[in-house]
Amino acid sequence: GNVLIDAQLQEDFSLLNDAIPTFYLNVVDGDQFGCTNPEGTNYNIDATQDDGSCEFNIGSSSMISTCGGIFVDSGGSSGEYTTNENQQVTIYPENSEEYVSLFFSEFQFEGCCDYLTIYDGESTNAPVLVPGSYGTSLAGQTYYASPSNDSGALTVTFTSDGSVTYPGWVAEIGCTTYGPCFGFDVTPVATYETDIGTADAS
Repeated sequence: GNVLIDAQLQEDFSLLNDAIPTFYLNVVDGDQFGCTNPEGTNYNIDATQDDGSCEFNIGSSSMISTCGGIFVDSGGSSGEYTTNENQQVTIYPENSEEYVSLFFSEFQFEGCCDYLTIYDGESTNAPVLVPGSYGTSLAGQTYYASPSNDSGALTVTFTSDGSVTYPGWVAEIGCTTYGPCFGFDVTPVATYETDIGTADAS
């Protein structure tokens, strides 16, 4: 938005030769960018415009509602997770008819014994989308809540043993929608095949 600036001279420089006045700027109004989601570990109470920088830590929240920001282990985006962890969080989309996605830009676990599991729903009673994963197996992978998942949510669990720790993960949170052709917002009329022996594209 536009910012109104109040500029004032601190002294009368009209009688001084070659004087350089000092201006003090008072920002009266305008957007302040930052994380506006209270569930983010870097939530900025003064921010009026979300800049996509929210960081959601599995050790800080058991439930998150967002379609942006990053999802990280207990060590944050730059530290390591700890030993003997047993964490769980459910990530919901911001709006109905949306489905959460996770893209793992970083994933580095112990070669055994520390596991991340993703469930296609609101709890660990939901179908397993990604079974217990370790090592670097999820790096560069994207996972979506399925179109049959009415909540559009993903539940993530993480456990670590009592010995070695690693940098963990950084995952970008997104949301998608599913049209009749899964991934395309089109009307059924436009996708229906009228020839005998063919079916609709839903």
